[in-house]
Amino acid sequence: ADTVLLLPMETPHEQVGGGTITSIERRVRYSPSVDGQRGVGLARPAWRIPVEIALAARPELAAVLGDVNAMTLRAELQAVVADYQGLKTLSEPGDWFQWGGPHLYREGAFEAAGGKARMPETNTP
Repeated sequence: ADTVLLLPMETPHEQVGGGTITSIERRVRYSPSVDGQRGVGLARPAWRIPVEIALAARPELAAVLGDVNAMTLRAELQAVVADYQGLKTLSEPGDWFQWGGPHLYREGAFEAAGGKARMPETNTP
C-alpha cells in the first residue's frame, strides 16, 4: 500500500522570527510573524521539516544541524547562493531585494551558448 505523509508547514507569518517569500518577479521579501500566531498545532517552518527528516535519518548530523534557525539558515543561503545577497539582512516589515536586479537579460542575451534561451521539448499527447 502507498504511504502518504502529511507534513504540516507554518506560513512565514506563523514562524518565530518571520520568514521570507520569493515572488515570481524574483523579489525576496521579509514576512514578519504575526503576534499570537506561533506554534500552530504540529506545523513546522518550511526550512525545519527537511532538517528534522535529516536528523531522524542521520542522528550524527546533530552537531551540524542542531543549532539551525531561520537567521543562520538565511546567512548560509546568502553565503552559497550568489543571487541571494542581502538575504540575511531582511528583518523588518517592508524589507526586500530583487535578485538579478530590476531587468534580467535586458540586452536580449541569455547566459547560454549562442545567447538564446532553450526550451525543453514536451511530449504531450
